[in-house]
Amino acid sequence: MPDFSSNYGFLLSLIGSGGIPAIHVGTGDPEGSEAGNVGDIFLRTDGTFGNSIYFKQVGTGTTGWVPGGPRVTHDLTAQATGSTAIFVLNSGAKGFHSLTADILFHIHVNGVRQLEGIVNDFTVSESGGAGTGFDTITFTYLPESGDHILVDFLRK
Repeated sequence: MPDFSSNYGFLLSLIGSGGIPAIHVGTGDPEGSEAGNVGDIFLRTDGTFGNSIYFKQVGTGTTGWVPGGPRVTHDLTAQATGSTAIFVLNSGAKGFHSLTADILFHIHVNGVRQLEGIVNDFTVSESGGAGTGFDTITFTYLPESGDHILVDFLRK
C-alpha cells in the first residue's frame, strides 16, 4: 500500500504505479480504445446516466472495460439447447430501440464478450419491425446446450 501521506504517493496510486490500479480520464467508451489493467477505472467526461464510469474487468489491452451504470440484464441460458442459433429476449428489452443512439449492447457467452455484426459473433433484429425494440439475437455459430448467455443493455 502506498504512503498516502505525501502527494507523491497519492499521485503514484492515480497513475497505477507498482501494480496499483490506475484512474483513466477521457471521452467516449474506452472499450477498444483505452489500454488498461484489471482493476483500473475510466472516468468518462462526456458520459451520461449509466455510462460515466467504467471498470477494467479482464485483460491488459484495450478490451475488457465494463460500464458501471444501471443496466437491464437478460439471461438466455435456458434457451441454449444446442439446436438453435436464434434467441429471443423477453419484453424488457423492447425499451431499447436504437443500438447506435440509445444503448450499449453487450452479450457474453460463458464469460466471453461477443462481437456484433454479420462477420462476427451475432446480429440483432426487431421481430415487430423497425422501432419496436431489439428482441432477437441470431448467433453466427450454434451455441452449445448449457452455454451461459447473458445480454446486458446499458443506456448511453
